Amino acid sequence: MIEDDPLSAIENILTGKISISSKTPQSTSRLERPKGQSTSADVLAKELKYLIQTFSLGDFITDYEQMSKVLLILEELQKNEKSLSLAQQAFIKAFRLFIKKAVTHRKECYIAGVKKVELNRAKEDILLKLQETKNTQEQITTSIFNANNRVIEISSCIEQLEEQLSKLKEERETFQLAINEGEKQRETLKNDSIVWAHQAKDLVFDLAEIEAKVKILGEQHEADKDAYVQFRASFPF
Repeated sequence: MIEDDPLSAIENILTGKISISSKTPQSTSRLERPKGQSTSADVLAKELKYLIQTFSLGDFITDYEQMSKVLLILEELQKNEKSLSLAQQAFIKAFRLFIKKAVTHRKECYIAGVKKVELNRAKEDILLKLQETKNTQEQITTSIFNANNRVIEISSCIEQLEEQLSKLKEERETFQLAINEGEKQRETLKNDSIVWAHQAKDLVFDLAEIEAKVKILGEQHEADKDAYVQFRASFPF
């Protein structure tokens, strides 16, 4: 699961859905020390400081192994919080909460980006359908217009040419049927257009919301970076 979706794995670790212990292979391999070497809070703090100074926020979020290592160190420091000052304890708790929120922000930003792409594709599909409908509707309108003109011409000829009355009436009936059929088709297309227009409206609204969300999450991500720099600068060890 970690290899398939590292962001979800990190989120599960932070929320406690997946426990991390000193027996975790990916974490302990880098935390092992030669026998006799201290594993005190000072050593853990130095290692945490090294990781914070070495890796950026983006590195931690995308590198599951480094994230696991940091979380394990934080967990061990909290277990030994009695040996820490109040300021150090507060920093450990605040930094762990910050990491959790940063991972959540990154995941939400990714999901919002995917949703935006999907909505844009749906919008393009609707626009294409509307354009095709518009072209078809214009063709039908032209056909109806031409047929109406012909009906007028034939009606005038009926008044002038009584001997051709029967033939002209038949021809007029043919064009009238074409008009009726065209009207039916136009009405059908009109109803379809109304449905698509509502869909387009909903899509544009959803897209506007998701774009705003992407912007906010993007700004939050930048704010997280700044906060991370402040955490790094205020490291109390």
